[in-house]
Amino acid sequence: MEFLTVGVYRDFMWKEWRRAVKRGDTNAAAPEVFFGFSGFDVAMIHFQMIGRGEGVWFRLKDGRVVDRQGVTCPSDASLYDQAVN
Repeated sequence: MEFLTVGVYRDFMWKEWRRAVKRGDTNAAAPEVFFGFSGFDVAMIHFQMIGRGEGVWFRLKDGRVVDRQGVTCPSDASLYDQAVN
């Protein structure tokens, strides 16, 4: 399994934040403000969640999981069938 760097996590965060800005979902000035964490806090990224399909979920080092819209999601690892860290 390939290990991603903080820079890659930040790139994913930036991309999802920009989408939220373009949709008018946020006026947060930066991805860290929108999500409430930084790339240094990310342990891995999930790309699928059972029952929700494809997407982007950030699993944080403290165990929380946050989706691409900045919403906290269930942290049960068995719900996420693909992860990249």
